[in-house]
Amino acid sequence: LCGAGVAYKLAAALLGSEEAEQWLDLAALATVADIVPLLSENRTLVKHGLPRFDRRPGLKALMAAAGCIQPLTAETVAYQLAPRLNAAGRIADAGLSVRLLLTQNPTEAEALAHKLDAANTERKRLEADATEQAEQQAAQHDFVSSRVLFVRGESWPAGVVGLVAGKLNKRYGVPVCALCEADGALHGSLRGVQGLNLARCLQACDDLLIRYGGHEMAAGVTLDPVNDPAFR
Repeated sequence: LCGAGVAYKLAAALLGSEEAEQWLDLAALATVADIVPLLSENRTLVKHGLPRFDRRPGLKALMAAAGCIQPLTAETVAYQLAPRLNAAGRIADAGLSVRLLLTQNPTEAEALAHKLDAANTERKRLEADATEQAEQQAAQHDFVSSRVLFVRGESWPAGVVGLVAGKLNKRYGVPVCALCEADGALHGSLRGVQGLNLARCLQACDDLLIRYGGHEMAAGVTLDPVNDPAFR
């Protein structure tokens, strides 16, 4: 279960399944967007949650803005709805997405959906620019002497570094750390490979880090720029 799946199960336990059903669409949305395995109970949440999406004004408006085709599928949620909901938090204010999901006003929902659609378009542009710069750095990297790829952009938005790391990780098949600088600190996102535990790697150098978190395959870090060489 993803976090929202756990919240849904708690709501069902405390309030009863019938009362909790009003949030079944959100549990399904988060289950797909958080990329947890669609097996067992997760699959059941998504199966029963997807048909309820058009009952929520915000999701109905977002589906219209994204040009979603019915019947709605998990793939549509993953590639059309989730990126738009995430875009606001990546480049602007994540509160826009919260307001969209909570509003009962169709007019407000439509306006917010168009804002998220525009934010997603801008996110794509910023991601493409950052990825192009990162690819140029990767072209200069010696993968023989260093199996970990570090890339850094001074003007990259913190919200896109994870996307950049993911693309390079998929292309080169090595652990990747993408870093950007904001407010005097470096913010990084890491993507790993099977057989290497990123969380343990970060624990081994936690004296260099302001904060960090994550798991075996993905993690995030914040560190002082002066510690960047030692961190690498």
